[in-house]
Amino acid sequence: MLKFRQSAISRFKRCRRSWMLGYHKDLTLSKKDQGADKRQIGTGVHKALETFHVHGFQRDGVQVWIEENAPEGPLDEGWQKARELVNIMADGYADWYEAEGFGAEEETLAVEHDYEMLLGTFGDGEEVVLTGRIDRVFRDLRTGNVVIEDWKTVGSLDQEPGVMNDQLLTYATLWNALGKAADDPCHDARHTQLKKVKRTARAKPPFYGHVPVHISQEQLDNHLIHLASVVSDMVFCTQTLNAAPDGIHHAVAYPTPMPDRCKWDCDFLPVCELMDDGSDWKGMCETLYVPRETEVEVTV
Repeated sequence: MLKFRQSAISRFKRCRRSWMLGYHKDLTLSKKDQGADKRQIGTGVHKALETFHVHGFQRDGVQVWIEENAPEGPLDEGWQKARELVNIMADGYADWYEAEGFGAEEETLAVEHDYEMLLGTFGDGEEVVLTGRIDRVFRDLRTGNVVIEDWKTVGSLDQEPGVMNDQLLTYATLWNALGKAADDPCHDARHTQLKKVKRTARAKPPFYGHVPVHISQEQLDNHLIHLASVVSDMVFCTQTLNAAPDGIHHAVAYPTPMPDRCKWDCDFLPVCELMDDGSDWKGMCETLYVPRETEVEVTV
């Protein structure tokens, strides 16, 4: 049986080589090499919002994020600035959430939980389970509807990903596969956006916003077809990489270079070119990366 996370599917679609290194080989940067980049800012905000919606204290989450991700010892200037920014963003979110009255209108059902479903059988009889971690599921007390929420840190609230970001479609598919959701399906979602600014006097509001997304049953049905097609390719790549000589990765896990994005969305940029020019990329991997930690318990 294979388990594919939503994040792995997104990475596979973005770049097969990055997927191979990060998910098939389960590599990640060691703590000492992790900088406080924009992805870390997003991770910190997620942890802060998780503790806010569960316990009501967002700064506890910021401290957990620092302990889990920052290199040991005193924080360098980059991490200090990142912690300050995340604290400001999280504190502002908590104030905004309460001031707008959302706390009285929404009942939190789950926060940062993993869900799974059997997607089907692929390749040479390989069963595949789809898993994904949903930021938050809540009930809108005004309508009674279940809503899936995805938190995003953005440079501008003008960014409206909408349903074309298939992450929400996958999450709705996972939720609706639950037995308890049979009479309570989810067709509503929203992106909650937090602007990456310190809210100084010169910063221009708004700093927080919601982008509601309605998901039809036809969209979910078609998305399931899309998922099956991508997963079929992932199974083929996985089985080929497991069975074939090491060089086969050039045929099935080739790179998709996007220079502007690779600089910030891929930890494997330092070894990518080495994999094509005959250099000792495996040795570099041993220097830069460590095995990814075991995934957290799955809630179904």
